[in-house]
Amino acid sequence: MKLSAANFVGISVLAAFLLAGTLFSVYYALPAAFTDYRSLKARSDVERMRAGKKLMPSLMEWDHLRSQLVRAAGEESGNAQLLDDIAYLYVFRALSMDDVPELADLRRSLFSEAVGYYRTAATLRPMFPYDWANLALAKHSAGENDDELWAAFDKALAYGRNESPVQRMLAEIAFANWSTLDPQRAAAITAMVRETPEKLRQPLLDIAEHFVVTLPAASAP
Repeated sequence: MKLSAANFVGISVLAAFLLAGTLFSVYYALPAAFTDYRSLKARSDVERMRAGKKLMPSLMEWDHLRSQLVRAAGEESGNAQLLDDIAYLYVFRALSMDDVPELADLRRSLFSEAVGYYRTAATLRPMFPYDWANLALAKHSAGENDDELWAAFDKALAYGRNESPVQRMLAEIAFANWSTLDPQRAAAITAMVRETPEKLRQPLLDIAEHFVVTLPAASAP
């Protein structure tokens, strides 16, 4: 069948769009896939740290992991999870210094480094409670008790009050500051603990006990 000039032009335009779409996908998808591949081991190592399946790496290995993730984050600037992973590396190293008073300043500086990455991650996925909770807890651990901490605290509570890991992070911050905590936040945390299913409530009560905080109504559903 012989094509008319109009049909030929139509098919040519369609083919051009398809080719452009293919080239667009290749241009953007391949670099992202390559970035994912190059950072795969580093991201896997961080996940193993989170799961308690990998011990603290040597300083050289830790710096190598951090460099890999920072490079990947630079190549894929909208990837909030990469930023979260970098922040966690700083947190993981800081937590290894808990029992070394001489390293307290270094520990705080590591938490402060984590703050910056959590802050950016939270802006990229603003309704994800874990980023806000991590931001608040990192600031708390760095001794940065400011408006940004409590704004992040409130967002984590708003979006993740039924998420067990988020609850534990919020409890850590709230009970450590209980004597000066805003009454509305104190009431919200008390309600959060009270409404948490019994099998998940005990870790929150343990945190309260650690900070010598009594919640009379918290044990009642």
